[in-house]
Amino acid sequence: MGKIVVFRSDMRGTARVTSCLAAVAGVLAAESGIRIALLQLPGERNDITEAFDRNGKAGGNERVKRETGLAALGLLLKSGKTDENMIRGCAYRTSLPGIDIFHSNVIGAGTASTGLMGVMTAEISKAYDLVFMDAGTGMVPDADLTVELMGQNAVKWKRHFERMGKGTKTIYAVNGYLNGSSANRRLFTLLYGKKLCCLRMCAGFSDAYNEGNIAGYFKMLRNNPVARFLPDHDFAEDVSRLAGEIMKGVGCEG
Repeated sequence: MGKIVVFRSDMRGTARVTSCLAAVAGVLAAESGIRIALLQLPGERNDITEAFDRNGKAGGNERVKRETGLAALGLLLKSGKTDENMIRGCAYRTSLPGIDIFHSNVIGAGTASTGLMGVMTAEISKAYDLVFMDAGTGMVPDADLTVELMGQNAVKWKRHFERMGKGTKTIYAVNGYLNGSSANRRLFTLLYGKKLCCLRMCAGFSDAYNEGNIAGYFKMLRNNPVARFLPDHDFAEDVSRLAGEIMKGVGCEG
């Protein structure tokens, strides 16, 4: 059974939860070859299918969206006949091998109860090595690991820990255009005794995310001999480090 990793934040709209999840999934799929399901909870505003297939790659169109995702999985579960291939058949297939998406914001958004979402997540985890859940500001208590996006505001860090405490199965990260990532890491560790993973967001990834070309972006980084001189190289290294921390956190390192 696959491990469930939740990406969330208290700071809706500023922490870049969805783009962080997409970047880590892209790196892991490109470098490790594991199968990853991306799951969006009902009501999330960013359609993660568009980050991978905005321009219609892999059949990325409205008909395919309507026939896949959580709504399709819900119908399958009602039939009582499920296996790994059937579960994967409900997913939206992206242009990046190894990544499938169970989206909710085309049809069925807001209709799934907490209990039903738990059943769906458990079924998805049977068919994949990892399940990355975009929970927004929601909580998923049964996850194997939580990646908490903290933003860059130290005052909000304080509010978060006052409200949530220190998670025992939590990785803390910040995803943004950072000029002082080293200072942020040191300050965070000094204040809370926790490691902070910093992702130095770059324009190249932002453009790829907005254009639905994450697969092409990571391919470019692997094949372009001058990529190591670009800001994209720093971002990719940061994402790889976070991906390594996640794999270690769920017991899948190496």
